[in-house]
Amino acid sequence: MNKFKILIIDDHLLVGHAWKTILEADSRMEVVDVVSGADATFEIIEKRPVDVVLLDINMKPVTGFEMAELILKRKPAIKILAVSMHDEPAIVRKMIKSGASGYVSKNARKDEMIQAIMAVMNNKRFISADIQQKLADELISDN
Repeated sequence: MNKFKILIIDDHLLVGHAWKTILEADSRMEVVDVVSGADATFEIIEKRPVDVVLLDINMKPVTGFEMAELILKRKPAIKILAVSMHDEPAIVRKMIKSGASGYVSKNARKDEMIQAIMAVMNNKRFISADIQQKLADELISDN
């Protein structure tokens, strides 16, 4: 069975390595690397197969929004799964417009992250439950 090849991009490497440990406990997942910036990201995606990128949106000097667009310009088949502490609907929409297939709160549990990876690998959108609620609340308050 081929494992899903995951690249984790987070400006806090400790967070990235924690997710690596969690995800690799699932036999379907292989984390190809954990990086914190654009240069390392592009070097990896050019040299190694990557199916899914877990992408923090709070990064500098290249933001997660910009990174998503740049990654997809080079490798359109890669699925982008945004991972962020931000749960504001406007930020979620901006990330989806930047090319992300899903958006997961950094408050997500292991099973929700795995569910998100499986969804985007099956060409479905995924939004964390807590963020879905905020999006729904926004729609209701707009009426």
